[in-house]
Amino acid sequence: MPGSFNISTRVSCHNTAAILLLRDFDQIIPMPPHLKRLPDRWLSQERRDWQQEHWGFARTPGFFTFHQASSRVSLRTSDQAPHWIIATLSRQYPDDIFRVSVATESIGCDCSTYAIRNGTISGKQVLPDYSREAYELAFQHFPLCRYRYVYSAALGTYREREPAELARIERMLHELGLI
Repeated sequence: MPGSFNISTRVSCHNTAAILLLRDFDQIIPMPPHLKRLPDRWLSQERRDWQQEHWGFARTPGFFTFHQASSRVSLRTSDQAPHWIIATLSRQYPDDIFRVSVATESIGCDCSTYAIRNGTISGKQVLPDYSREAYELAFQHFPLCRYRYVYSAALGTYREREPAELARIERMLHELGLI
């Protein structure tokens, strides 16, 4: 959906201070002061252009969450994952390894994982669309979407639930206040 935060990125690293910088991209690649004056909802074309060129996308990320137990952050962006920002952060902390996973709201599509250290990516894995692995990674990023799918041993992957079954589950989840 255009304009929504449809890309989910998770970054883990033992250096909590480093990954917490992902809360504000300006701490990693500073924006010129004259562009910071207006709130995001009043983004000027000049500021959008700067963010696109330096951060990789025009909109400021949303939905930042820190998971202390796993030393991981989750954030949502529109259009693409913040690979450029993560690469820059990894060069600022060259001894640390950042483990990244990315999934989109198109559950089971466009999922990937990699590690990055000092700007160098290793172990990059682009999961095949609609594979079991892609669905399971997407479910980690978008757990409330899990109920819409069921694993099919015959297919070796997930399929969408039948409409009647999905409606029954959604009614139950709604009654429980979960959706």
